[in-house]
This record gives sequence, structure tokens and C-alpha cells, in this order.
Amino acid sequence: MHPPQSRGVIRFVHPMRLLLAIALVVVACRKQDADSTTPIEMARERITDADATIELKISYRALPQREIELIAALSAVGIVETEKLVVDVLVDGFVLVGGEPQWSGFVAPRQPIKHRTSFRLLDGNDSSALTLSVHRSRNSEVLFERRIEFASDGERVKAIAGDVDTAE
Repeated sequence: MHPPQSRGVIRFVHPMRLLLAIALVVVACRKQDADSTTPIEMARERITDADATIELKISYRALPQREIELIAALSAVGIVETEKLVVDVLVDGFVLVGGEPQWSGFVAPRQPIKHRTSFRLLDGNDSSALTLSVHRSRNSEVLFERRIEFASDGERVKAIAGDVDTAE
């Protein structure tokens, strides 16, 4: 004789199904990560250096705690590699918190470069500026230069007017 079945029988769940259910709940309940914001494009320029042409795209991401990530993306247009270039970021009112303020190297066809640098607005400052320049390594000739001004917006920093190309 079998024991009577009760109406409140608990069914056991396969461990993989349980793990999948927990993972879905965690993903669904997770706060939107503030660091996952899409970069805001500020400039897109073509720079010619001898026989090579590169496209430079400057963008930034606003991060928590009055930080930004500056992204300089360089890609060759055509099939000619550039001479050695230097990307330099000068700061006014920011402090470096991640990455390097300078990159140097060659931009080869089909091998884009992304240079990322993070900065925090200095305590006591409500505004600041970054100047991004691209110049030749061998003779320091400036091929591109742009000053970008930023202002505090609560716990974030955003770009404001003053985004002017200062190269020839």
C-alpha cells in the first residue's frame, strides 16, 4: 500500500533550472549601471598627414562622482599607414583617474585605435576643460587641436560650449 498523496506536494526543481531562474531574477532586478552610458560624440574630423588620412572621432561618457571618460578613436582612411602620431590630452580643472594622457603610434589600415582616459573634476571646481591634440612625433607639427569645456551637473559632468577647432 502506498502512502496517501498530500495536496501540498513540493516538486523538486532541476539544479540547472534553478540557477537559470536565479540568474534571470538578478539581471532583471539589477540597477541600471551608470557606467554603461553610451558615449556622446563631440567631434569627427578627417586629418591628412603626408599621404595618409585618418578619421578622428572624439567622444566622452559621463560617469558617477563627477568623472568622465574621454575617448579618441583613430582609424585610417584608405590603405596608407600614418607616420608616428601623438595624441595628447591637456587638462585644466581635472585630475587623471585612469588611463594615460598621451598615446603615440601608427594608425594602420583596418587597425583602428581607441585611446581612453578618465578624469575627475577637481573638488571646488564647477567647470573645467580638456584640450586634445594630434601631432606628428618627428617634428611636433600640430595636425588637430580642440579645447572642450565641461561643467558640473550635480554628480555628473557634461560638455558645454567652447568646443572649437583651433588647428589650421
